Amino acid sequence: MNKRKLLAALLLTGMTGSFAPAWADDDPAADTTPVAEATVSDSKAEAQKALAEGRELYRKGFSESAIVQYRKAIDLDPENPQAYEELGKILTETKNNAFAITIYNKLAELQPENLKWREILFELHTAYEMPREAAQDGEILLAARPNDLTLIKRLAEVYKGYGLSDKYADTLVKGAAISNDAKMYYDAGEAYLAADMKSQAVDAYRRAAELEPSNLEYQNGYGKALNANGDSEAARAHYDKVAKQFPQAQGLKDRQAETELAVGDRMLTARRFVAARKAYEHARELNGGAANTGLGASINERIDKANRLNHVYVENPIYFGQQGDNHFVENQTIVGIPMQDDDVSFQIINDYRFARASGQGQSEFASQQLGVDWKTDEYTNVYARAGTFGIFQVGLNHQSDRLTAGVQVRRDIVTYTPQGIRDRLSYIGGNANAAYQFNDWFSLGGAFSAYHYGDSIFEYTYNIGPRLTPVNRPNDFIWGIGYNHGGVFNQRDANQLQRFGPTNFQVDSIGTDIEHWISKDFRYRLGYYRSFSNAGIDGNTFLAGFDWQLNEGSYVWLNGEYGNFLAGRVQPGLFSTNNSNWLINGGVHVTF
Repeated sequence: MNKRKLLAALLLTGMTGSFAPAWADDDPAADTTPVAEATVSDSKAEAQKALAEGRELYRKGFSESAIVQYRKAIDLDPENPQAYEELGKILTETKNNAFAITIYNKLAELQPENLKWREILFELHTAYEMPREAAQDGEILLAARPNDLTLIKRLAEVYKGYGLSDKYADTLVKGAAISNDAKMYYDAGEAYLAADMKSQAVDAYRRAAELEPSNLEYQNGYGKALNANGDSEAARAHYDKVAKQFPQAQGLKDRQAETELAVGDRMLTARRFVAARKAYEHARELNGGAANTGLGASINERIDKANRLNHVYVENPIYFGQQGDNHFVENQTIVGIPMQDDDVSFQIINDYRFARASGQGQSEFASQQLGVDWKTDEYTNVYARAGTFGIFQVGLNHQSDRLTAGVQVRRDIVTYTPQGIRDRLSYIGGNANAAYQFNDWFSLGGAFSAYHYGDSIFEYTYNIGPRLTPVNRPNDFIWGIGYNHGGVFNQRDANQLQRFGPTNFQVDSIGTDIEHWISKDFRYRLGYYRSFSNAGIDGNTFLAGFDWQLNEGSYVWLNGEYGNFLAGRVQPGLFSTNNSNWLINGGVHVTF
């Protein structure tokens, strides 16, 4: 049944019952006018008279004159649903659709529990290409009949015509859940992917593939969605499984090769160069060898890049500044020697420290260390280093799309004061940090450390606070607003000549910062924080910095902070309550 026939049927069934017009030739009521009872107002009596005249005119074929009388009846008695119903039918039959929609909207308002008016409106809005209104009608009907599969399919088509891919997909999923229809799940997956709703696309494709496991189109859709969602490892496992089940299937090796390239590209971004190279080599095997054209040429270029980046490197981070009366420098030279079959680098490190202060002179020392850095997976690396003066660090870092976390155990020497270096004031303990990105605009993070110093004092430091990012466009522009509450606690006040160590010092800071990518190789950072302490010492902090990719495998970075309670946070043994503290953290990394 086409749309217009269905509309006519609905109108016909909607006109039966107590409000049916008496215009049939054999209906004795056709020539009679209802007599108002004594309790009926004059206006209602006039309305009934106009209604009867309208019926008679319509019966004789004078549609336009009949419409005038019906409108008069409605003006006199605007709460009479019978007049609206009969006029709506006449307007529809005479193709006066805009006015008909107005009339049926009034009927739906007068009798909201009578869904036949909403059904007629749904048909009218659909037939006359009013998708927004049709969608509203369909949603009302679906709320009353949530398991009406026919209605679900029709509403889905309305959303599709309206260009609302997300709602189209959501509605298809509702229908698929009722009918276990694999095709509806698959179509929902396609729509979700078009709407850039990748995780929902994965779920929809997965259900389609589970319901019809022999349908390679559905299986390929699931793998495609996994890749689009950044889960290339899961896509790899999926395609391997499907290839074993259908070894003769055409095109699967191409999909597998594309997946291996996606895995390799992610590994390259995570600086797991060996894992990237192995993925690219597998893609080359699936593609049929070392072709130098098309996809084969792209694969070979990627393999060459992974090999170039997995070379000996030198990194030189430097950290210097002024805290109160103390000037200090930390300079490390790290030579990294990567393995060829695992993402492991062995390191040789020279660690130089220097500090001076007015009236205290200056002190310095250098420590030689050996280290190892192992990237265990795409998001996690573990590291260890140890050397002279009993210095060592062992830790783990994890950074994924949502979670950033780290934990470290270390022994080191206080090097921000000349007296600390001179006394070889050591400390041992651990620290941890974690931050979780709940959505694009809100995250919460914190850090904690606990150290035992050589002066027999235990110290605890913490920082915690939320961060809002009203603008969050990675690799383009990020604007953040942050709040931090932090504190430093020592068992007793430490010797100020050696380190900053109060028994109870707390700071609250609020500020804003931006990151802006000028190009894919260069970004800068700016920020400002205002801080308030429990010691009555308040201050401002200004931040600036940049990262610059010089060429393949080589880059520089620089971060500068000036003010009080740098970056709005406190750190163990470091911060003076001076308003003119400053720090520079920079360095260069070169791959040979």
